[in-house]
Amino acid sequence: MNDTTTATAEILQDVEDYLLGRRPDYLASPYGFYAKYRESQPVLRTPAIALVFGFEHSRAVLRDPRTFSSRRRAGSRNDHALAQMTPELAIRAQHVLDFVDGWMLGQDDPNHARLRKIVQRAFTPARVNALADEIRVVSRQLLDQMDPSQTVDLIDCFAYQLPIIVIGRMLGLRPEEFPTLREWSRAIAVFQGTEFQPSSVDAAHAAVEGFAAYVDDYVRTRHVAGVTDNLLDALIEAEADGERLTTAEVVSNFGLLVFAGHETTTNLIANAVRSLVRNPEQFQLLRDGGVSIQIALEELLRYDSSVQAAHRVATVDTEIGGVPIAKGTTVRLAIGSTHHDPRIFTDPDRLDLHRFESGELTHLGFGLGSHFCLGSILAKLEATIGLEDLFARFAAIEVLEEDVTWSESTTNRGMERMPVRLSG
Repeated sequence: MNDTTTATAEILQDVEDYLLGRRPDYLASPYGFYAKYRESQPVLRTPAIALVFGFEHSRAVLRDPRTFSSRRRAGSRNDHALAQMTPELAIRAQHVLDFVDGWMLGQDDPNHARLRKIVQRAFTPARVNALADEIRVVSRQLLDQMDPSQTVDLIDCFAYQLPIIVIGRMLGLRPEEFPTLREWSRAIAVFQGTEFQPSSVDAAHAAVEGFAAYVDDYVRTRHVAGVTDNLLDALIEAEADGERLTTAEVVSNFGLLVFAGHETTTNLIANAVRSLVRNPEQFQLLRDGGVSIQIALEELLRYDSSVQAAHRVATVDTEIGGVPIAKGTTVRLAIGSTHHDPRIFTDPDRLDLHRFESGELTHLGFGLGSHFCLGSILAKLEATIGLEDLFARFAAIEVLEEDVTWSESTTNRGMERMPVRLSG
């Protein structure tokens, strides 16, 4: 191992603390951690994983699905994690991994394309934009329920509620079911985002069992054969290449749609508000109409991305930036780090809402290539409408930083609790 990839015991401990969510300071802001290694060790190997911190290297990996697969392979981080568990716990963890592996995100083409084709019709620009009026009604109803004389948790009252209501309606869910589905999604997020730690297995396993029982009950009591009135019905009835989806495929991708349909947007809205509050000049620029909310969102997605990492697995012995990567190695692309790479973004730690106006820059917040986020248009529309309505309703927003709590996940960046004071 050459000098640029040598991981000392101190570095390994630092990386493990980051990956497992053990450092509250890294959860509150991982960007110092990224900066520490982006220049000195842009590709850092550990016994379980290879971390990639730079933009160009990460983009190259995402553009090469033959060499870097979205599917789990023998020797990947999953095997490393399972080996640390008791046999009983490993069985439960494997059940969760099978559920996550069934997501279309965890598939390569042609199976990825087969699954994506089934749901992509619901996320075309025309169909998503047709939801704008409905989204605005929901947004304003939520704001009507917020009492500006009281400290409110912006996550529970707004940032979570808006996307879960929208995706819930698309899936045919009942409002009283949302809290349970949210808890299941959180359990999966923590399991994934802390490198499959034993302490997260039981809750994640219960979540997978819950998703499976939900689909089973839905099929028995609510689904009508031949009807595709919503996305869950569409999954149940779908045929791909002449074959119906298996029960496991329906359960996994139902779980994915619930999870991805609200988690990323919840964090996008909340992180955006916090970033703007912490940068009052840029916030005022947006309020004054000096930049469009659509352009501002691209910078807010870059500056404090709700997606902090993507994972691929090497299908052959290869290299990244001259660093050898063995077949089966899990490669973690530190998306949050790529967005602060000074080779790509001038003064990257500064929020600049004009940054993406020229159209020459891009970020990796929604992925790249065939795995580009299916719900990106919906997420941006929900965030656009939600933020516009929030800022129009309240002239001042104060985030009570001392009471903010962060998710344990280092893959999906977001707050569990975000108390704010509102006025105006």
